[in-house]
Amino acid sequence: MAMFIGLLLSSAMGCVKKGPDDPLISFHTRQARLTQDWILVKYEKNDVTIDMSGSSSEWIFHDNGSIAQTLSGVIFGFPASTTSDGTWSFSDSKKSVSININNGTNSYVIDRLSEKELWLTRYDGGDTFFLHFQVK
Repeated sequence: MAMFIGLLLSSAMGCVKKGPDDPLISFHTRQARLTQDWILVKYEKNDVTIDMSGSSSEWIFHDNGSIAQTLSGVIFGFPASTTSDGTWSFSDSKKSVSININNGTNSYVIDRLSEKELWLTRYDGGDTFFLHFQVK
């Protein structure tokens, strides 16, 4: 009975699984799970893993709809870091997220959004990009 009540309350709060690999139930809303500091740990293009050694990508989603994206790496032997600010918003009943940075908007399907993992997929023409993040 207690499990049924918990499931009912979770459904009412919008904390039930939306993405195919989301946790079945979460005590945090989808927005609360997304608005964190994320580090890119795996990047694929068309099912081929791209080597990210020597570089990093950090995305910070803020509760007010803003996002900061920091890309760091080494260029010509010198460390370099660039931070860009933009906005984000959910779409498709919170199953996708649109991100606008530097006047360019990309839409990502949210495959998994847990409290510690974020998996995004972006389709661009004939290419498929998979981004796997972990909480910083």
